[in-house]
Amino acid sequence: VGVPLMFFDEAADPDERVNLIDDPRRKNEVERLAGHLIDHMQRTNDPLLRDFKKAMDLWQMRQSGETD
Repeated sequence: VGVPLMFFDEAADPDERVNLIDDPRRKNEVERLAGHLIDHMQRTNDPLLRDFKKAMDLWQMRQSGETD
């Protein structure tokens, strides 16, 4: 269980204490990096690809205000 997506600033927060996944200033960076990860997961037939895509879809709905 836990938080499905996490995004940290390793330089400023090496202990990963502050999850920045919902910081609107990081939205473009999260989307860019998620795209790279999805590409890699597809190339390697990662069994967690479907779950990651679902988590990203939910995150994108939250970012657009479609859900609470």
